[in-house]
Amino acid sequence: MIRKFEWMLAILAALSPTAAAQQTSCPEIGNKPGLTSKLAVYLCFQDEDSKIRHLEIPSPDGSVLLVVDGNEAKFTENGRVISGPFLVVDDADIIWSPDSRAIILDFSLGGQGPGRAGVIYVRQEVADVPDITELIVNDFVSRHPGNLCSDAANITGLSWVNGSNSAVFIAQEPSSSSCGSMIGYFEAYIVSIPEGNILARYSQRETVRRWRKTLISEMLEDK
Repeated sequence: MIRKFEWMLAILAALSPTAAAQQTSCPEIGNKPGLTSKLAVYLCFQDEDSKIRHLEIPSPDGSVLLVVDGNEAKFTENGRVISGPFLVVDDADIIWSPDSRAIILDFSLGGQGPGRAGVIYVRQEVADVPDITELIVNDFVSRHPGNLCSDAANITGLSWVNGSNSAVFIAQEPSSSSCGSMIGYFEAYIVSIPEGNILARYSQRETVRRWRKTLISEMLEDK
Protein backbone atom coordinates (compact mmCIF):
# COMPACT_ATOMS: atom_id res chain seq x y z
CA MET A 1 0.00 0.00 0.00
CA ILE A 2 1.21 3.49 -0.74
CA ARG A 3 1.13 5.18 2.64
CA LYS A 4 2.51 8.48 1.34
CA PHE A 5 0.01 8.52 -1.52
CA GLU A 6 -2.94 7.86 0.83
CA TRP A 7 -1.72 10.53 3.25
CA MET A 8 -1.71 13.06 0.40
CA LEU A 9 -5.22 11.97 -0.60
CA ALA A 10 -6.47 12.48 2.94
CA ILE A 11 -5.25 16.06 3.02
CA LEU A 12 -6.59 16.93 -0.42
CA ALA A 13 -9.98 15.34 0.28
CA ALA A 14 -10.60 17.92 2.98
CA LEU A 15 -10.03 20.64 0.37
CA SER A 16 -11.85 18.94 -2.48
CA PRO A 17 -14.72 20.83 -4.14
CA THR A 18 -17.75 19.14 -5.63
CA ALA A 19 -16.76 17.02 -8.64
CA ALA A 20 -16.79 19.02 -11.84
CA ALA A 21 -19.47 17.21 -13.79
CA GLN A 22 -22.91 16.18 -12.54
CA GLN A 23 -23.42 12.51 -13.36
CA THR A 24 -26.67 11.84 -15.18
CA SER A 25 -26.18 8.08 -14.88
CA CYS A 26 -23.87 6.08 -12.69
CA PRO A 27 -24.00 2.28 -12.99
CA GLU A 28 -22.69 0.16 -10.14
CA ILE A 29 -19.61 -0.77 -12.19
CA GLY A 30 -18.70 2.92 -12.68
CA ASN A 31 -18.49 5.00 -15.84
CA LYS A 32 -16.05 5.03 -18.74
CA PRO A 33 -14.00 6.85 -19.83
CA GLY A 34 -11.90 8.24 -17.01
CA LEU A 35 -10.01 11.50 -16.57
CA THR A 36 -7.52 10.81 -19.37
CA SER A 37 -7.86 7.21 -20.50
CA LYS A 38 -10.68 5.34 -22.22
CA LEU A 39 -9.52 2.29 -20.26
CA ALA A 40 -10.15 3.96 -16.91
CA VAL A 41 -13.33 3.59 -14.86
CA TYR A 42 -14.59 6.89 -13.48
CA LEU A 43 -15.71 6.64 -9.85
CA CYS A 44 -19.03 8.38 -10.37
CA PHE A 45 -21.78 9.20 -7.84
CA GLN A 46 -25.33 7.88 -8.02
CA ASP A 47 -26.34 11.11 -6.24
CA GLU A 48 -23.61 13.71 -6.32
CA ASP A 49 -25.48 16.31 -4.26
CA SER A 50 -25.84 13.86 -1.38
CA LYS A 51 -22.44 12.26 -2.04
CA ILE A 52 -24.03 8.84 -2.46
CA ARG A 53 -21.69 6.48 -4.29
CA HIS A 54 -21.70 2.69 -4.27
CA LEU A 55 -19.58 0.94 -6.89
CA GLU A 56 -18.43 -2.65 -7.33
CA ILE A 57 -15.78 -2.78 -10.05
CA PRO A 58 -14.52 -6.31 -10.85
CA SER A 59 -10.90 -7.11 -11.60
CA PRO A 60 -10.10 -8.41 -15.11
CA ASP A 61 -10.17 -12.04 -13.97
CA GLY A 62 -13.32 -11.48 -11.89
CA SER A 63 -11.73 -12.73 -8.68
CA VAL A 64 -11.66 -9.40 -6.81
CA LEU A 65 -14.04 -6.47 -6.46
CA LEU A 66 -13.04 -2.88 -5.83
CA VAL A 67 -15.92 -1.68 -3.66
CA VAL A 68 -16.39 2.08 -3.28
CA ASP A 69 -18.80 3.62 -0.77
CA GLY A 70 -18.74 7.39 -0.59
CA ASN A 71 -15.09 8.36 -0.20
CA GLU A 72 -13.86 4.98 0.99
CA ALA A 73 -12.72 2.02 -1.09
CA LYS A 74 -11.71 -1.54 -0.29
CA PHE A 75 -10.89 -4.79 -2.07
CA THR A 76 -13.09 -7.83 -1.49
CA GLU A 77 -12.92 -11.47 -2.52
CA ASN A 78 -15.93 -13.79 -2.20
CA GLY A 79 -17.59 -11.15 -0.03
CA ARG A 80 -14.63 -10.89 2.35
CA VAL A 81 -12.53 -7.74 2.74
CA ILE A 82 -8.91 -8.52 1.85
CA SER A 83 -7.49 -4.97 2.11
CA GLY A 84 -8.55 -1.41 2.79
CA PRO A 85 -10.34 0.79 3.34
CA PHE A 86 -8.44 3.60 1.66
CA LEU A 87 -9.54 7.07 0.65
CA VAL A 88 -10.83 8.14 -2.76
CA VAL A 89 -11.73 11.77 -3.41
CA ASP A 90 -14.72 12.98 -5.43
CA ASP A 91 -13.09 13.29 -8.85
CA ALA A 92 -11.22 10.02 -9.33
CA ASP A 93 -10.81 7.00 -11.60
CA ILE A 94 -9.04 3.64 -11.62
CA ILE A 95 -7.40 1.31 -14.12
CA TRP A 96 -7.11 -2.36 -13.16
CA SER A 97 -3.84 -4.10 -13.97
CA PRO A 98 -4.26 -7.00 -16.44
CA ASP A 99 -3.15 -9.52 -13.78
CA SER A 100 -5.80 -8.25 -11.28
CA ARG A 101 -3.12 -7.53 -8.65
CA ALA A 102 -3.21 -3.73 -8.58
CA ILE A 103 -4.95 -0.55 -9.68
CA ILE A 104 -3.78 2.83 -10.87
CA LEU A 105 -5.73 5.39 -8.83
CA ASP A 106 -6.04 8.91 -10.28
CA PHE A 107 -7.64 11.93 -8.69
CA SER A 108 -8.10 15.56 -9.64
CA LEU A 109 -9.14 18.64 -7.68
CA GLY A 110 -10.84 20.85 -10.26
CA GLY A 111 -10.39 21.43 -13.96
CA GLN A 112 -6.79 22.63 -13.63
CA GLY A 113 -5.81 20.07 -11.03
CA PRO A 114 -3.80 19.15 -9.24
CA GLY A 115 -4.09 15.74 -10.88
CA ARG A 116 -2.21 12.97 -9.14
CA ALA A 117 -1.71 9.24 -9.69
CA GLY A 118 -0.51 6.27 -7.68
CA VAL A 119 -0.56 2.48 -7.64
CA ILE A 120 -2.28 0.40 -4.97
CA TYR A 121 -1.82 -3.36 -4.67
CA VAL A 122 -4.84 -5.50 -3.83
CA ARG A 123 -3.11 -7.64 -1.22
CA GLN A 124 -0.58 -5.08 -0.01
CA GLU A 125 2.16 -7.42 -1.26
CA VAL A 126 4.40 -4.46 -2.09
CA ALA A 127 5.31 -2.58 1.07
CA ASP A 128 6.04 0.81 -0.45
CA VAL A 129 5.54 1.69 -4.11
CA PRO A 130 7.52 4.84 -4.99
CA ASP A 131 5.58 8.09 -5.34
CA ILE A 132 4.78 7.99 -9.07
CA THR A 133 3.58 11.59 -9.18
CA GLU A 134 6.71 12.99 -7.55
CA LEU A 135 8.93 10.86 -9.79
CA ILE A 136 7.33 12.10 -13.01
CA VAL A 137 6.90 15.75 -11.98
CA ASN A 138 10.58 16.01 -10.98
CA ASP A 139 11.66 14.59 -14.32
CA PHE A 140 9.20 16.77 -16.25
CA VAL A 141 10.45 19.92 -14.51
CA SER A 142 14.11 19.04 -15.17
CA ARG A 143 13.45 18.79 -18.91
CA HIS A 144 11.43 22.01 -19.14
CA PRO A 145 13.58 24.48 -17.18
CA GLY A 146 12.26 27.98 -16.78
CA ASN A 147 8.65 26.98 -17.34
CA LEU A 148 6.69 28.07 -14.26
CA CYS A 149 3.88 25.57 -14.91
CA SER A 150 5.91 22.37 -15.15
CA ASP A 151 6.00 21.76 -11.40
CA ALA A 152 2.19 21.91 -11.41
CA ALA A 153 1.84 19.26 -14.13
CA ASN A 154 -1.19 16.99 -13.79
CA ILE A 155 -0.28 13.29 -13.62
CA THR A 156 -2.81 10.64 -14.66
CA GLY A 157 -2.70 6.99 -15.66
CA LEU A 158 -3.23 5.94 -19.27
CA SER A 159 -2.61 2.21 -19.57
CA TRP A 160 -0.73 -0.81 -18.32
CA VAL A 161 1.94 -2.28 -20.62
CA ASN A 162 4.28 -5.27 -20.64
CA GLY A 163 1.62 -7.30 -18.89
CA SER A 164 1.35 -5.66 -15.49
CA ASN A 165 5.06 -4.91 -15.08
CA SER A 166 4.89 -1.28 -16.17
CA ALA A 167 2.34 1.45 -16.78
CA VAL A 168 1.90 4.54 -18.94
CA PHE A 169 1.24 7.88 -17.26
CA ILE A 170 0.48 11.31 -18.72
CA ALA A 171 2.14 14.51 -17.48
CA GLN A 172 0.15 17.52 -18.67
CA GLU A 173 0.62 21.24 -18.19
CA PRO A 174 -2.39 22.94 -16.54
CA SER A 175 -4.97 24.66 -18.76
CA SER A 176 -3.91 28.06 -17.49
CA SER A 177 -3.00 31.14 -19.51
CA SER A 178 0.03 31.59 -17.25
CA CYS A 179 1.57 28.54 -18.93
CA GLY A 180 1.99 30.45 -22.17
CA SER A 181 2.82 28.34 -25.21
CA MET A 182 3.00 25.22 -23.01
CA ILE A 183 -0.67 25.39 -22.00
CA GLY A 184 -2.18 21.92 -22.10
CA TYR A 185 1.03 20.34 -23.42
CA PHE A 186 1.49 16.70 -22.38
CA GLU A 187 3.95 13.84 -22.55
CA ALA A 188 3.77 10.13 -21.77
CA TYR A 189 5.97 8.24 -19.34
CA ILE A 190 6.41 4.49 -19.08
CA VAL A 191 7.25 3.54 -15.49
CA SER A 192 8.20 0.12 -14.14
CA ILE A 193 5.81 -1.15 -11.48
CA PRO A 194 6.41 -1.56 -8.58
CA GLU A 195 10.06 -0.42 -8.85
CA GLY A 196 9.15 3.08 -10.01
CA ASN A 197 11.85 3.49 -12.65
CA ILE A 198 11.22 5.67 -15.71
CA LEU A 199 11.71 3.40 -18.72
CA ALA A 200 10.73 5.76 -21.55
CA ARG A 201 9.38 9.22 -22.32
CA TYR A 202 7.36 10.34 -25.35
CA SER A 203 6.60 13.78 -26.74
CA GLN A 204 3.00 14.87 -27.19
CA ARG A 205 3.08 14.06 -30.90
CA GLU A 206 4.48 10.58 -30.29
CA THR A 207 2.07 9.99 -27.40
CA VAL A 208 -0.89 10.75 -29.63
CA ARG A 209 0.50 8.53 -32.38
CA ARG A 210 1.03 5.57 -30.05
CA TRP A 211 -2.06 5.87 -27.85
CA ARG A 212 -4.63 7.67 -30.01
CA LYS A 213 -7.19 4.92 -29.39
CA THR A 214 -6.67 5.11 -25.61
CA LEU A 215 -6.63 8.87 -24.97
CA ILE A 216 -9.99 10.53 -24.36
CA SER A 217 -11.19 12.78 -27.18
CA GLU A 218 -10.41 16.00 -25.29
CA MET A 219 -6.73 15.06 -25.34
CA LEU A 220 -6.80 14.81 -29.14
CA GLU A 221 -8.34 18.18 -29.90
CA ASP A 222 -6.16 20.30 -32.20
CA LYS A 223 -3.36 17.73 -32.01
